Amino acid sequence: MLRLLATLFISSSLIALNGCSSAAPRAYDAAVQNVYVGMDKREFDIVMREVNDKTRRKHRRRSEAYQRNGMLYEVVYVRSSNVKDDANTDDEYTPYLFQDKTLIGYGWAAVGGKKTDSADIARAKAGATSVNVKVDTRQKDYFKCKKDGGDNLFC
Repeated sequence: MLRLLATLFISSSLIALNGCSSAAPRAYDAAVQNVYVGMDKREFDIVMREVNDKTRRKHRRRSEAYQRNGMLYEVVYVRSSNVKDDANTDDEYTPYLFQDKTLIGYGWAAVGGKKTDSADIARAKAGATSVNVKVDTRQKDYFKCKKDGGDNLFC
């Protein structure tokens, strides 16, 4: 009995230390219910804390930021699914777009679309002679919103 308990303890400790590839997406499914356009970045960080804590370091994706017309835009990528292809492709993340620390959009349409997905990796592994990776180096407005004169954004 003691040996069984020790084995269970060691197994659960290893899982906790290494993380589980599906733990972050499960946490994301619960957390995303509390995300809404117009929320503050600090509130978003609190809601997504568990997802980020359960995302393995090698699966984390850096945020991107830029300024345009005196406004700060930030794109935060959150691990929202898992595809077992040994690659971190766009279809495993959901981007969130903030303007001056306020969430103004999310999803790939908000940031101009995916560049790579798991199908590209599968084609490459199958020996395809070309892989379609969209790379657009032009700076563009990722998400066009207008204020109505007050605090409301129309996107």
